[in-house]
Amino acid sequence: MLVVAVSPVAAAAQSVTVDRTISAGPTSLGGLTYTVSGVLSGTITVTADATLTQPIRETLAYDDGGLRQGSTLPVTRSVATNGAGNLHVVWHVTSSIPLVPTGDLSANASCTLDFTSPVSCDAESGGTRIFGVAPIPLTPFVDFKLQAHATVTPDAASVVSTDLAGAVAIGGPATQNEPGTQNIAIPCTTGKGDSLSVSDNDYNFLTNVGSTNGPLLELGGWIPIPFPPFVIESPTLPINLGPQQAASFAQGIGDGTTKVSILGAIAANNVPPHADAGSPYSGTEGVPIGFLSHSTSICGDDSLALRWDFSDGGVAFGKQPFHTFQDNGVFSGLLTATDPTGLSNAVAFSVTVGNQNPLVNAGPDTISDWGRFVAFNGQATDPGAGDQSTLQYTWDFGDGTPSATGGPSVVHAYASPGPLGYYDATLTVTDKDGGQATDTRRVFVTKRDTITGNLGNTTGTYDTAGQLSASLVDEYGASLNGKQIDFTVGVDPAGSVSTNSSGIAVRSYTPGLDAGTYGTRAAFAGDTLYNPSDSPGFIAIAQKATTVTYTGVLSGGPNKTVSLSATLVDATGKALSGKIIVFKLGTQTTQATTINGVASVALKLTLKNGSYPLTATWTPSGTDAPHYLGSTDSRTFKLQAK
Repeated sequence: MLVVAVSPVAAAAQSVTVDRTISAGPTSLGGLTYTVSGVLSGTITVTADATLTQPIRETLAYDDGGLRQGSTLPVTRSVATNGAGNLHVVWHVTSSIPLVPTGDLSANASCTLDFTSPVSCDAESGGTRIFGVAPIPLTPFVDFKLQAHATVTPDAASVVSTDLAGAVAIGGPATQNEPGTQNIAIPCTTGKGDSLSVSDNDYNFLTNVGSTNGPLLELGGWIPIPFPPFVIESPTLPINLGPQQAASFAQGIGDGTTKVSILGAIAANNVPPHADAGSPYSGTEGVPIGFLSHSTSICGDDSLALRWDFSDGGVAFGKQPFHTFQDNGVFSGLLTATDPTGLSNAVAFSVTVGNQNPLVNAGPDTISDWGRFVAFNGQATDPGAGDQSTLQYTWDFGDGTPSATGGPSVVHAYASPGPLGYYDATLTVTDKDGGQATDTRRVFVTKRDTITGNLGNTTGTYDTAGQLSASLVDEYGASLNGKQIDFTVGVDPAGSVSTNSSGIAVRSYTPGLDAGTYGTRAAFAGDTLYNPSDSPGFIAIAQKATTVTYTGVLSGGPNKTVSLSATLVDATGKALSGKIIVFKLGTQTTQATTINGVASVALKLTLKNGSYPLTATWTPSGTDAPHYLGSTDSRTFKLQAK
């Protein structure tokens, strides 16, 4: 039976009672074998079982002011007897004595538990008449009986309890002691108006039971009374047949039925959470900043829904979120804590965000010829996205020229290779807050390659003015002006000359070599801007032509002496000295050596009158042979007497 106490509307002490009947057993009380000698000789074996039952009443006392979401409701449990208890004993008898029957005997004894002190319970079976069959006056009889003397000592009472909100378990199952206090935590997630109840089952009451038991004989007789033929039974004389059997056992008695105690309706939570943002915070732009809520709630700190609103428009959730600010400055925020019942509380906080320098990349090292445009494509990323569009870029190219500004991508041409063959170009990036960072890129500036073209000439004549020429351009086809070209013919230097504005070098050259074909080379030795280059060629040098012109007399008389003369010049009209001119007149021959190109000699004529051929011939020999071509002048000489 479930009994619910009437509760007033206002918060007050309340109680709910639950009636139960607990029982334990049957439990063995042990047994003995008794040996009887004499007229009734034999053995009697007795074992006994006991069952203990007791009606009880549980009381659950509480203050209904704690019947609220998020509260903890203390419920005090107590137990008391609720009527008379009973000890039921069954003896199992086995006897070899003919007069003592074999079978079961039983007895009930009032045994109401006392939860604070031991209780004695005596049970005695009804007598079994083993001698004397009728009430004949003055005749004896003998009854066989069994006795149990029990002492029940309370130990502990407990119940397995489950706390319910509506039909949902909110606590347990857990063992609750009686007497004792059970603290029922009412979650904020329970519905307002749900019934709070306690479901109890598996009730246990632990007792220690000690008993003595054993058989006895009662002797008596029939006594006549003054109004025959009636007789009465005389008082009996008990005779124990042997020692008592002592038994001691721990007994758990319980009631396996489930009892539901309704404590009352759950009221709405009326205690809002305490919001604590743990402010102030600090960090740097572009880097996640961690936040930590210290908010509390009677519904449980972990049950709170936490929303972080930041003044930059960002939103985060949870106890320990992160948020990244895209610019520096002092920002505000609002932490709102909401419990499961819908109550909320908000608190403001502040965040000081520091500036961060940009991250700069000037680009990879590169190589380029001087005078050629080099592309500089730098990059910069500001950790604070709010600064990205404000970044200012400045390039220092490392060659002393003015820095370029205006963006990460510029071009620049270096006027010459660096002293070490390279320049270090530095990109400096500054954000709107003055945060600045640099990165360096190395540019290896190289000399330009050149191409020397040997333009010829491929033919020449000994001791005849001619020229050697060559062109000089760089690898990009630009003519190089004022660059010295060194000419070589064979193994001999042939002089040097600088290129003109068209990149052409022309060198006057008068061959002094023997006639033949010679290799030539036009070479540029290089300088601080250009790499050297050369170009091979050839020249075929020819012997220089000469001209002999007879300038003497062309007539004479027999046995007369005449003057023969001639001039010798080369193809350019240069008089040749020291050259032997051979004159042949008819059969007469003579010669003379040129002086300043003129050779003259006297010849006495030995020929007869007549006309004779006259030649003046120069035939190169020795060192002249590879340099000059010979020449002859032919005339007619008349010889006659006057």
